[in-house]
Amino acid sequence: MGGLRIVGGPEMIPDRPHPLWAATAGVLASLPENVRLTSKAVNVCCAGNVDSSFLLRMWTSEAVPLSVWSEGEWRSFLARSTYQDGATHVIVGTRAWILDVLLLIGESIRNKSINIQKTQWVAVSTEQADGAFRRALENNLPEMTRFLLLQENRPKTKRNPGKSTNSSVLSKANEPSSFSSISQMSSNSSKPNEPSSVSSMSSNPSKPNEPSSFSPISPISSKTSKPSSTTSIPTKESPKTPTMSQVVIHLAEYPGDGGPAILRWAGSWDDGRGVRLQDPPLQFKPPEHFHGRNMTLTTVHKPRVFEVEAPDGALRTTLQEVDGYVAEVVRILQKRLNFSAVLTTTNTFGSLQENGSWNGMMSYLWEAEADLSPLDFSPSWDRAQAVDFSEWFSTDDVIVISKAPQPLVKPFLVFEVFTAWVWFAVVASAVTSGLLLWGVDCLVKRAVAPKMIAKETASVSVGEMVASALKLFVLQGNQKWGSTLPGRALASCLFLVAISVVALYQGYIIAFLAVPRKAAPINSAFDLMARLPQVKPVVRKNTVYYHFVVNFETFSPIAANLEFHQDTFLNTWDFFQLIHKGKYALIDTYSSGVGRAASFETQGKECRFYVSKNVLKGDLDLMAHRQNSIFRERVDRALTQLRSFGIIEKVKNAFYSTSCERETGKRDPMALGLTQVQGAFYLLLAGIGISICGILTEFVVAFGNRGWNASKK
Repeated sequence: MGGLRIVGGPEMIPDRPHPLWAATAGVLASLPENVRLTSKAVNVCCAGNVDSSFLLRMWTSEAVPLSVWSEGEWRSFLARSTYQDGATHVIVGTRAWILDVLLLIGESIRNKSINIQKTQWVAVSTEQADGAFRRALENNLPEMTRFLLLQENRPKTKRNPGKSTNSSVLSKANEPSSFSSISQMSSNSSKPNEPSSVSSMSSNPSKPNEPSSFSPISPISSKTSKPSSTTSIPTKESPKTPTMSQVVIHLAEYPGDGGPAILRWAGSWDDGRGVRLQDPPLQFKPPEHFHGRNMTLTTVHKPRVFEVEAPDGALRTTLQEVDGYVAEVVRILQKRLNFSAVLTTTNTFGSLQENGSWNGMMSYLWEAEADLSPLDFSPSWDRAQAVDFSEWFSTDDVIVISKAPQPLVKPFLVFEVFTAWVWFAVVASAVTSGLLLWGVDCLVKRAVAPKMIAKETASVSVGEMVASALKLFVLQGNQKWGSTLPGRALASCLFLVAISVVALYQGYIIAFLAVPRKAAPINSAFDLMARLPQVKPVVRKNTVYYHFVVNFETFSPIAANLEFHQDTFLNTWDFFQLIHKGKYALIDTYSSGVGRAASFETQGKECRFYVSKNVLKGDLDLMAHRQNSIFRERVDRALTQLRSFGIIEKVKNAFYSTSCERETGKRDPMALGLTQVQGAFYLLLAGIGISICGILTEFVVAFGNRGWNASKK
């Protein structure tokens, strides 16, 4: 809870509480929770002395810092305020003084020292309710100002039957009360120093929360009030029967067409029931639509997002001609909110210059030459000081656009079906089994039962037995297994192993060769760092993700190799041709990078570019309003609804479903190409090469032997 501080104000004058003060405390307590959180302080400015009971009631009702200012100090404070500050200002004074304060409010809004969405105004008139005053307020209120008006509506004083009242005294009683002294007191008010809530100040025996109907002007019968213990206006006649006062609450609403405000009756306060609202909570409601009013949009050309340039280079001048998913979203907003879009086009989002000014779209918004920039802004601290960002309407991760993986040329792809350890196990098992078969055969024939083996049976050499075992794995039979029973049992087991290995190989090679083998893509920042410096990372300078890459220590190798280019080059085929050749990789947001790359993909052809699966940084897309834009709140509410119901995402997906993505995602079965079956032909070429080498070797040996034999003769 903040502390109470009195700034430049006159000494507080002890007084009994007045209905206006209790009503003001009740209104502040009735503000919605989000409004009270936005308003980080309550500033009270009085055109006169301060009533101590007024401050006491506000202090006990509001758990927020409370500051009380004299008029001069409050005006200075308002001039020093910044656009980011939120506050609730309670201005208490006469009708003429409140109208004069409206001029100051309007000037502060134009100077951007007040944020109309973060600032609430509670005007407390110390004079009687007056229709002409309300009409004057309606004509002078700055549009979309959050404004509440409290006026006391005192009923006419009733006189006792048979008693006469001095006309001069009656006239004095009906004069508007000054702020410093209140002549007409509530009959059941608490003591000056006794804090009490609005709901507890009821003289009606019924419960405070008991529902009952009421009207903006409906004085409570004097029968429910006890006589006041003090008389503030002396008269020569008998005292008047006290009556309860009523404070009327009006809330400013705006039609949306630029016309005057409307002070709608929102409720009232009286001693018996406290604050009674017609339509709680007591919250400002923006207009439903804008009656065809012009909204100026500042834009740039961004592929797939907001394409203001036609294919022939001509500039599109109306919203209906513009292509892109954000343009489609704005058309939905236009239909719902009924505004007329006026387009202005520039060449960049905008960055802060050394002299403190902005360029690009940011300049249009800062100078109030445009109301909205309907592009996918990435928020930053500097930009947030110059514009009001909308609600986020889409996600936009930072990714890497690189060369699409190309098919690999692998001569012995058929051997990659099994790992090296599997091939080693196959060869080792064949050789070992051949040796064991030869050993068993020799042992049985020559040592165990030599007489049982027919003399006609030819013995098998070690090499022949090992070769026979190896032939099993290429599905070749052999008759030289030996004639012994143990040898045949071992050969049967080896044959079962060979059949199993061959079946696995044949089954797996179909799926293995059907999918083309391609080079490893760039799927993350670490993949990109592994390709440095052969692949140069490119980024747009002065973007949010540029600062992220440069300042993030993990990405320092990328930052050391960064190249910077403007949008005019990044949108051309000359740049993307360098990506297609593997020289560049573009670091960009998904909407921007994919939107640019998709312009150079070909329908039905293989994708030229690859989008990384892992993101470098998560990001949100927001539109940018000029500060104190009258369209902001209604546009933000509409964007939130469109996002929540998935409409924006559906529109975006339609624009980012590229032709090559559709080709690789959904297609009929295709015939295998040479890329998949190349390994078999390379293996044949290898066999032919070995055969030729063997023939040449045999010729060399044969000619050598002939020469040797001839020399001997």
